[in-house]
Amino acid sequence: MSLYTFKRLNECTLDEAVQAWNLGFAEYYVDLTMTTQRFIQRFVQDELSVDLSFIAMKNDVPVGIVLNGVRNVAGRKVAWNGGTGVSVPYRGMGIGKVLIDQALKIYREEKVETATLEAIKANERAIGLYKSKGYELVDDLYQMSCDTPLSVLEDCAKSNSKELYTFRHGAPHELRPYEELMLWQAQWANFRRDGEVLFAYDKESRVSGYALYRIIFDAEGNEAGVSIGQCRLMAESEDKRELLYALLSRIVRPERDGYRRMVLVLGSNACLIEALRELGFQQTASQVYMIRTMEEMPQKELIG
Repeated sequence: MSLYTFKRLNECTLDEAVQAWNLGFAEYYVDLTMTTQRFIQRFVQDELSVDLSFIAMKNDVPVGIVLNGVRNVAGRKVAWNGGTGVSVPYRGMGIGKVLIDQALKIYREEKVETATLEAIKANERAIGLYKSKGYELVDDLYQMSCDTPLSVLEDCAKSNSKELYTFRHGAPHELRPYEELMLWQAQWANFRRDGEVLFAYDKESRVSGYALYRIIFDAEGNEAGVSIGQCRLMAESEDKRELLYALLSRIVRPERDGYRRMVLVLGSNACLIEALRELGFQQTASQVYMIRTMEEMPQKELIG
C-alpha cells in the first residue's frame, strides 16, 4: 500500500492549494512564491487544470504538488507539467518519483499522447528524475531580456522595410494554421485572453513572419513591458534579420528605458538568439525542454 494519498485540487480549498505550492517550492533556485491572486491568474493564463493537478499527502500533511494541463495541439493530446514541488522536510525521500508516477497515471487515464515539461538547467537531480521516468531532453530554453533602449530598432519601423512588407495586427487564434508541438507557454492558446499577433506580409500577400506577444502592465495599470512567446520567420523570407528587426521594432517600444522586454527562445533557434544578443538582450533564465512519448509507456506503472 502506498504511503501517500493524493488529492486533486478540485477537492482542496484554494488556501490549501496555494500553501502546498509555496511549501513545495520553498528554498528553490528562484523565488516561485505565489499569492492567492497570482495562483489563480497562473491557472487561467497557462490553462492549468484543477481536475488534473494534485497534492500528495502523508498523514494528512501536504508533502508535494504537481500542476497539470492538457490540451490538443496540432491534432495530438498534449500534457504539460507546470510544476513539481516537494516540501523541504521531505526532499531526498523519493517523493518526486511518486509525484511523477501519479502524474503519468493521470496522463494515461486522459489518453495523453505526448507529455512535456521544463526544468531549470541547474536542477540536475530533477532532470535525472524525469529522464528515469521516460522524458527525453529535446532542447534548451532561454529567457532573453532587455530593459534599456534599443537604438538599432528605433528607426526600423520607419525604414525601407515598409516597402518590402506590410503589417497587420491579429488575434492569437489566427495562428492555428501554424500550430505545432512547442513550449506550452509559447503556444497561441496561452495568449488567447490577453495576447496579440503581428503578421508581416510580402509583396505577394504571403505571411513572411509573425510575432506573438502580450503587453505587461504594472500594478497601477501602466504599460511596463512586453512578453514575446513566438517570433517566427518563414523559410522563404529572404532577409530574415531585416524582417526580424521590423517585427520587433513594432512591438517592443525600442525608445523606452526601463521597459521590460522578455523573449522565450529555444536554444536551437540560433538565428533569433544571435539577433537578440546583438540588440542588447541578455540571458536571464536557462531551462531544459523535455518530452515523453506516452505510447511507449508500459501498461502498468507502480505508484508509491
